[in-house]
Amino acid sequence: VLSLLSNLFRLPMSKIRVFEPLFGRIMNIFEQLLNPQSPVFEDALKACSIICQSWHSNSSDILEKINKFIGIALQSGNPAIITDAAHMRACLYETYIKNNLPQKRTFLDKFEEDYQMVVQGCLNDTRFTKDFYPTLLKSVARMIAACSEFKKDYFSQVLVLYQYYSQMPLILKNESDFEYANDYFEAMFSLLSSLLLLYDRSQTQTRTQLLKFLKMLMENIPKKYANLMVGHFSKGSMKSALKFLNTWNDVFYRDGNIILHRRYNYEIVFWAMTIEELKGDACNTLEMINEA
Repeated sequence: VLSLLSNLFRLPMSKIRVFEPLFGRIMNIFEQLLNPQSPVFEDALKACSIICQSWHSNSSDILEKINKFIGIALQSGNPAIITDAAHMRACLYETYIKNNLPQKRTFLDKFEEDYQMVVQGCLNDTRFTKDFYPTLLKSVARMIAACSEFKKDYFSQVLVLYQYYSQMPLILKNESDFEYANDYFEAMFSLLSSLLLLYDRSQTQTRTQLLKFLKMLMENIPKKYANLMVGHFSKGSMKSALKFLNTWNDVFYRDGNIILHRRYNYEIVFWAMTIEELKGDACNTLEMINEA
């Protein structure tokens, strides 16, 4: 049943809507399965996460039920379940705020609590090992990106977070290591993109300060990504990297074009062209860099 529901919500939205009359029943199934005592609780939570990311509806009943499930999961005491639940909550920020739904204000008011829940409650808790970092960092990135218009004052906090995790050492000896590294870089590019959305020109007073700041941002993750991952790039990390490069140009434009033209950024784009699904995005990004 969970596999069926997961695959259903991976379909294009036009096809998902055909099943809309059944969504109430689907949520009733989840109410039975999303019980911390259930042996399939974690699997049910992951299936529910797919719904969160796929379903863009004004149906407050469905969204409120999902948020209720998340609240239960966050109290489970299980790091894996809490990590998945935190990511689901971040997806709801995108749904409510980007779609300007009625409870948007409630989510904005809860932002500080949820942000600290991930950063202090999870990332700073030793029970959450490095295996959980990519998903937790993606959660922060999603929340920040969704709320960036309203939370500019979080720039310094997110910058510290980015600087700390961008220095995390990576040991790359086998395919499992590279798989983790791709998840890590996907998360870090997402975090970096969200950080850029918080940036305000007044945060770097002079041209020299700005260039120093931009160099630090670009060399911490993009340069490391290009140098370490040759031959092992995943579609997910590469897609996140391309999005970052375009966000960089949107935010800094002429101020950031010198650093955008660094060789390793071209290398990232050229490697992206080897991934069939990303060829179009890669070509558009290359054109953007050349014109910057």
